[in-house]
This record gives sequence, structure tokens and C-alpha cells, in this order.
Amino acid sequence: MPSSIFSEYMEYYAMSPFGSQRDNVHAGLIAATIANVNRNKSQQPFSADDFMLKQRPGKTQDTHAELFSVLSRYAVKKDV
Repeated sequence: MPSSIFSEYMEYYAMSPFGSQRDNVHAGLIAATIANVNRNKSQQPFSADDFMLKQRPGKTQDTHAELFSVLSRYAVKKDV
């Protein structure tokens, strides 16, 4: 993919995010709405953040080497 097209995708994502993070927010909003409708008046209201998936404590992001290792298992070498 040329860098110009990748840059366009980055600009588009900045204006209108898509993908799993946005889905996570949508699911959190729906869950919070349902929980708030069914909560007791004495309870604090729930927020979408209360229901969003988060990275587990202690879990670090994969290193570039780990990511390359995983992706290289799926790569197919083509002669050019």
C-alpha cells in the first residue's frame, strides 16, 4: 500500500474511527444503558467505561520481534 493511501486512511480514522475500539465503546454504551435502567436508585450510575474491555494488568504489549514471529508464520514467500 502506498504511503499516500495509508495517510488518507489515518486521516479518515481520525475523523471517523472504526474497528474493535469503536465496537468496544458501542458495547459499553449499550451495557451501561441497560444496567442503569435496572439499577436501584441508591446505586451510582454506570458509565460505558465500566463495561469496556481493557488490557489485563501486568500484560504488556507484544514486542516487534514477537509480532514479526507470529506474522511470519502466515506469510507466503513469492518470487518477484
